[in-house]
Amino acid sequence: MKDNFALQDEIAGAIASAMRVVLSPATTVAAKAGRTANAEAHDLYMQGHFEKSKLDGPGLKRAETLFRAALKLDPGYAQAHAELAFAYDMQADVYAASHEYHTLALKEARLAVAADSLLAEGHVVLGFELAAANWDFDAGLAEMNRGLALSGRSTDALLMALGFSMLSGNTTRALALSDSMIQIDPLSPIGPHARAEALLWAGRWQEALDQKLAAKKLDPTVTLLDVTDATALRELGRLDESLAAYLDFRKIADVPSFGLPTTYERMGRHADAVREIRAMEARFNAGKEWIDPDFIAMAYAGIGDRDNAMKWLEKAFEMKTYFVRLLMNWDSPWLREMASDPRFIALKKKVMATKFGE
Repeated sequence: MKDNFALQDEIAGAIASAMRVVLSPATTVAAKAGRTANAEAHDLYMQGHFEKSKLDGPGLKRAETLFRAALKLDPGYAQAHAELAFAYDMQADVYAASHEYHTLALKEARLAVAADSLLAEGHVVLGFELAAANWDFDAGLAEMNRGLALSGRSTDALLMALGFSMLSGNTTRALALSDSMIQIDPLSPIGPHARAEALLWAGRWQEALDQKLAAKKLDPTVTLLDVTDATALRELGRLDESLAAYLDFRKIADVPSFGLPTTYERMGRHADAVREIRAMEARFNAGKEWIDPDFIAMAYAGIGDRDNAMKWLEKAFEMKTYFVRLLMNWDSPWLREMASDPRFIALKKKVMATKFGE
């Protein structure tokens, strides 16, 4: 019992032998990629992974602290660098400043790949952050594909590649990646919730609703971006149910929803729609928490207010948010109201020509 990692490898090898499974040298090496020999660092890493998998603000912040503690014990721990990058990334845009936290994630992803070039998660998160922090989508996609080629069985890597695919318009690939997540870990709620989100962004409203309701049976608290069932219900014309779903979610998480004002607007409750957006603006202006200006822009677009939508999209560009680059990449359903506006066309051209970093 002096070397738990060696014991784990021995048990895995014995099981494979008993099942008459032949593990290739490449598979064996990939399975060990990025590990540490420090048992205490590994324990901190596992605690951090548990907290990160909650996908909420407090859990991600605790995960960040735990991964940092693991790296103090082993600065070359590639898995911990990659997971810290994931923790930074998952806070960005929703709980923390977009460009700042994606830049932090990019730094950790580079350290992960430098520490072990065979770690699939390191390459995938590096690719995602090249897109998110530097707005270099071509380099980012190539790096993500490199990571998935090393191992297509990491649910973290699949989730990150899925998110990039879905938000940049490749919903077909996003759905395929969500199916892989579900196949690899059928008891995890994240894959089914991610699939519902991908169906939503593809405009497949009834399928998205059915998938979301099934996913909520596994865990009703998981939300990756907005309230998927509420949005699908609205697009299906079931406005009262949509409103109820948005308000139910508000009881679970104090996260502003950019879709709620659109539901109010379609119900003929313009004053309520404006009130919700004003509340988002007030939280942004207070400066005590991160409210993505893109979400405010999408809320204004959803009620047909192009002038204010443009004001917040310009603010998003000024703040180098990831979402403004993502939303300009394709015909996003949340900004179709803006597509013919000359100001939007000009901003899109400017955004698409911009890159940051080296």
